[in-house]
Amino acid sequence: MYVCSYMMKSEKAMGEALRRVAKECQNDDICTQMNKIKKEFLGKRVVGAPESAMHVLSMWLMKKSRKVTSVNTNMKDEHVSLPKTQQQLAQMDDDDENVFATSTIDRYAARPPILGNMCLATFAVNYNVAAANHEFIEMQETDGNQLSETEEYDSCTKITLKDGLGYMQKRKQEAILHVMRYKLQTEPEKYYHSKLILFYPWKNEDDLITGFNSYMQSYIDKQDVIHKNAESFNEDCERFDSALEAFENDVIPQAAWDAIVPSIAEEDALTHTQGFDTIQMTTEEERDDNTIVERHTTNVQLEIDPLSKLYAKVAHKHMMTFQDYCSRMQSLNTKQREIVMYNRAWCKSYINGMRHGQKVHGYRVFLSGSGGTGKSHVLQLIQ
Repeated sequence: MYVCSYMMKSEKAMGEALRRVAKECQNDDICTQMNKIKKEFLGKRVVGAPESAMHVLSMWLMKKSRKVTSVNTNMKDEHVSLPKTQQQLAQMDDDDENVFATSTIDRYAARPPILGNMCLATFAVNYNVAAANHEFIEMQETDGNQLSETEEYDSCTKITLKDGLGYMQKRKQEAILHVMRYKLQTEPEKYYHSKLILFYPWKNEDDLITGFNSYMQSYIDKQDVIHKNAESFNEDCERFDSALEAFENDVIPQAAWDAIVPSIAEEDALTHTQGFDTIQMTTEEERDDNTIVERHTTNVQLEIDPLSKLYAKVAHKHMMTFQDYCSRMQSLNTKQREIVMYNRAWCKSYINGMRHGQKVHGYRVFLSGSGGTGKSHVLQLIQ
């Protein structure tokens, strides 16, 4: 999990920015929401040289051994549909209102009777859209008494959908299911609705709540079937949830890299024996300096209005305790300590410069190093 967390640092920051924008404009229409999210993505997305080269040369950025299929599990009245292609729209009559593309949910609702007991999740990962002129072995209709349920599914190499929605073929290898994850604590109805629509067989989506006052009641009534169908999709689910929670809450230990790449720790130890010793104390002078910075930061908010406005948001951030600060400072090696001390000295000079109207030189630091060398540790102290 630490490796994934390390590799996805920039993507996590991008995701947080997009979630913030989406929350701010959630009451706007869908077009406005997409435009704001697009602007945020294009303005904040950081693209490295290797990725840029891959884009320019039209090379694959990623290859997967399995296909990924997405299913919209949102409430029926909140579904967002994609329009048909320009070619399809051009062939339609001007008064034809059927302008949206057929979704996986539409195809599932139009599945043949032989797949009546198959849930949406199983259907999505096992069947793919097929061309009308493709040659397949047609399935044989059965009354269900001669074949088991599994054998019935396996016999359907090609299915013809109802209402003229076309054909689908059985995949040679199951796809990966991609769905929206709702939290039970914050969105209980959407959580239960997503479980019902994915893992309980239905013909009409409205039937999922028929006879019940809420999706929770319907889920409780149908939970045995849901749990049975969800078993193959929920392997190690608790472990993944706990890992994701740790990733989202930034509780991945800094020392985790040492267990994965012990050579880094060995190199650090060798470097220390050659003269770069880790400093194990915080001097009285440094504690006094830190107190001065804290006192100046408090006073300047009252005395200098422009500065207080500039740092109003930062001033209300969660600050580490002085004991935690000392403990982290004691764990720094020589190079790490140089960066932290430069940052602290610059902040002091900037505050003093603002107080006395003096010009302060720019902040110029380039922080680099291989994985596990403590860059994040230093940045946390700086922030």
